[in-house]
Amino acid sequence: MNINHPNQLEGGSTRIVIRGNNNIQGNNQPLIILDGIPIENNVNLNIAAGTLNENTGKPNRDTGTGINFINPADIEDMNILKGPAAALYGARGGNGVIIITTKKGAKKDGLGIDYSF
Repeated sequence: MNINHPNQLEGGSTRIVIRGNNNIQGNNQPLIILDGIPIENNVNLNIAAGTLNENTGKPNRDTGTGINFINPADIEDMNILKGPAAALYGARGGNGVIIITTKKGAKKDGLGIDYSF
């Protein structure tokens, strides 16, 4: 697995490739599933930072990709799928699949409220 930041900025776009590129022209990003919901992590959707916006004339900003908005402290489990296991997710799983499960709250007795004074 290869993870890099193309523009070297903290919080910028993240490019992930599992076991090398699958094609030379298309997107090689894996499908990311967060708690059963697919999220986009496509670097190609982001406009290169530093270039000028043709409408406003101001510099574009790299706002990051979908995986940047996941808090690492909230991750409970992460699985990486490639090959036949990833094929269960169809054509979007052709470049691999990253399955992320976040932590869930636990049920407490009573109202579930802690109070200290």
